[in-house]
Amino acid sequence: MRGKLVMLLAAQLLSLSPLACAITLDECQKLAKENYPLLKQYGIIDDAARAGVHEVSRNYLPRVDVFGQATWQNHVTSFPESVEQLYSTLGIEMAGLSNDQYAVGIEANQLIWDGGETKARKQEVQSEAAVNRAKTDVELYKIVADVDELYFGILLYGEQLALNDELQRLLADNLAVMEAGVANGVAMESDVAAVKARLLDARRNRIAIEQNLEAKKRMLGIYVGRDLNAETFSIPEMAGLFPTDACNRPEMAWYDARRNRLQVQKQAVNVSLMPQFGLFARGYYGNPGLDMFDAMFNDRWSFNFLVGVKFKWSIGEFYRKNDRLRKIELAHLGIDNEQEVFEFNMEIMTEQQKSMIESKKRQIEMDGEIVDLRRSVRQASEARLRDGVILVNDLLQDITDENNALIDKNIHEIELLYSIYKLKYMVNR
Repeated sequence: MRGKLVMLLAAQLLSLSPLACAITLDECQKLAKENYPLLKQYGIIDDAARAGVHEVSRNYLPRVDVFGQATWQNHVTSFPESVEQLYSTLGIEMAGLSNDQYAVGIEANQLIWDGGETKARKQEVQSEAAVNRAKTDVELYKIVADVDELYFGILLYGEQLALNDELQRLLADNLAVMEAGVANGVAMESDVAAVKARLLDARRNRIAIEQNLEAKKRMLGIYVGRDLNAETFSIPEMAGLFPTDACNRPEMAWYDARRNRLQVQKQAVNVSLMPQFGLFARGYYGNPGLDMFDAMFNDRWSFNFLVGVKFKWSIGEFYRKNDRLRKIELAHLGIDNEQEVFEFNMEIMTEQQKSMIESKKRQIEMDGEIVDLRRSVRQASEARLRDGVILVNDLLQDITDENNALIDKNIHEIELLYSIYKLKYMVNR
């Protein structure tokens, strides 16, 4: 029972430790994508697509137009003069049509078959939305690179702070030795002053490192949408080998979406060659009416209507077909070439990045040996200083050399991690 209580208490303590609450790179990437204003673009694109499809779907709804017209014409329909004379001899007066004519009415058109134009226009709206979504994916993916750069910059400055603290500890220990030597008459005040100056220099450098670290945290905080000053940042795991021959970047889906849009446009060209059929009805109140014979005898307004079937075939589309298809073909070739250039550049960049990774690995192997040697030299110098056989400036140089070796090793380790994750970003793994 006591063992279980100990284990439970240990688990609670671990859950409250900074490491348990450390923010990760994956979490920062996720939060940055969710917080980035461009994310709203997806909703706008979807709403615009729905509105466009809804608008096109109304093509099969009846179209009703109200019209009115008033005209004057220099010639009107009339009987031959011989017929007018005949009517006159019979005592029939014929006023004839008036040169000013009027009509107020309504016309309704109902599309029956449009040759597939409505379907093609819906597909165009949807394909355009797919292109815009893919383009947004490309822009949003760039956030990953920005977050990675800031995150690894924070890790680098954080490690440099720790190394600076260790440097100050070493200097403080040696300062205590110098001050004790002065008190015992075996060291000079100038030795104490030299160590103090180096310690102050380390404290001054710490201020610069802290400022850079805080700046990186503020910028990353803007991306993720929260304050990161009090956060602890976990070091990402060293990723193993992964294939780089296939590129899964969102740009590839963007190229495919654009090609699909061209295919839809090509289908729309073929649809434009088809005839269209529809019904119509037209009614109006005006003068003259449809009965011209009656209107010649009676100058009066009347109600009139007609219904029928419409047929429309744009023959001119046949003339433009080849030019439109050629234009689409050239656009397709342009996208293919654009993708080819992108893949070519990615191949060069990935090879450069893999070479950099191998270089960092070799550097780190040597860094460990250099740090061990610098540490042993510094420790030997401290021992000789206590024996009074070495100058303080020589010890300070040895301490500086060890600290620089540690900084180099730290930088190379962070750079190796950053290079690996940069390669992952390049191929989207």
